[in-house]
Amino acid sequence: MESKTEDKKFEHEYGIHVPKPGTKDDAYQEDCFGNFRIMVRGEDSNWVEKPDGIASLKIDGDLFIGVSPHWENILPSKCVLKVQKADENGDTDFYEFIIVNLCQDFILDSIMVEDLLRENELYVEGDYSFNVKPSKREGFVKIKIVELAALGRYESDKTLNEEEVTDFLIDTFDSCSYDVIDTRENKIN
Repeated sequence: MESKTEDKKFEHEYGIHVPKPGTKDDAYQEDCFGNFRIMVRGEDSNWVEKPDGIASLKIDGDLFIGVSPHWENILPSKCVLKVQKADENGDTDFYEFIIVNLCQDFILDSIMVEDLLRENELYVEGDYSFNVKPSKREGFVKIKIVELAALGRYESDKTLNEEEVTDFLIDTFDSCSYDVIDTRENKIN
C-alpha cells in the first residue's frame, strides 16, 4: 500500500500525469513529460505515454480522439477530434430515403426532393440548407439538412441527425400525397 502512495507522491512532485498549468482546463492536456490525455463532457481518457499513441474516449456512442504533434502532418494535433463514419462516397450526415409521389405513382429523384424541401412553407426560407443527391441504392436519395444559425448570434450551424431529418421529412411530405420510406423499408410518414 505504501508503494502506491509513494508513486502518487512521485507523480505529483515531478509532474507525471499532472496536467501542465497551461493545459489544465483544456480538452487536450499534457504533463511535463509530453504524456497526454483528452477530456470530453467531464470524462477523461487514460494518459498516453507514447508520442505516437492516440488518446480515445467513447461517450454516448460517439468516439473522440486526440493525438500528439507526432501526427501533425496527418491529423490536427493537440486538440480533440470527433470521429464520424463516412458513407459510400465519403459524405457524412447524409441519410437515405425513398420518396414516392402517390398521386402520379413514381419515385422522386434528388432534384425533385430538394425542390420540394426548399418550397416547404413550414420553414422560413434561409433557415435551412438542403443537400440532396442520388444514392447507389436504387430509388434512394441521400439527404443532408443543416439548420443555419441566426445572423448576429454566436451559435454555429447545426447539422440535423437522422431522427431530426426524419421528423423534417414527416412534416414536409403529406402522407396523403407521398410515401417516405427509410433504409429499413419502414414507411415513416
